[in-house]
Amino acid sequence: MKKRYWLLALCMCLLLVGCSQGKGNGSSKLTLEPYDLSDKEDRLLAHTGRSLFFFTLDGTLAKDMDLERTIEVYENGKLVSDEPFQFGEEAKKYKHSLNSIGMEISEKEITILVGHEGTLASLNEKPKSDEETSGSTSLLTEKVELKKNTPVYIYGMAISKDGDEIASLGLDEEKPSGGFINSDRAYVYKITLVDRKSE
Repeated sequence: MKKRYWLLALCMCLLLVGCSQGKGNGSSKLTLEPYDLSDKEDRLLAHTGRSLFFFTLDGTLAKDMDLERTIEVYENGKLVSDEPFQFGEEAKKYKHSLNSIGMEISEKEITILVGHEGTLASLNEKPKSDEETSGSTSLLTEKVELKKNTPVYIYGMAISKDGDEIASLGLDEEKPSGGFINSDRAYVYKITLVDRKSE
């Protein structure tokens, strides 16, 4: 319970830092960049017992464009799920808008935490085996400009049953590769700039 309190406090503190408002006009020009925690923020995060990766969103989202946030799910190297779980982003100017992503596995559940603009979403799933090993890594290593219909991969986790070793995790030609494809299951978080769907 105490860890949940620290996690909520940290995310509220960090995610509200970058909420600079302003309506978006014209074409979209948005960038994503890794965010380095200060020593104080790092100590606060340590109290939560969670491992989170932070990054910033900067620029203008035009009214006719949207951001889709998706968790790709792979099973034995095959992509089995690629549906956005968040979209309908407000068209506006973003200034150092702080985002976070974290993935972890325990005996009882697989937890994926996604935070942005003062919002923290939790996705949970039951492990398929009692004996599973996992590895996770950040995939966003430098400042990147979002391009229409071109996903930017942010973070991922691979899971293997029966303690099998997980191969190196990374991207090949901007696509998940290595352990993401060779493991029993993998979850990869991405953000894509797309045309806004009409209501």
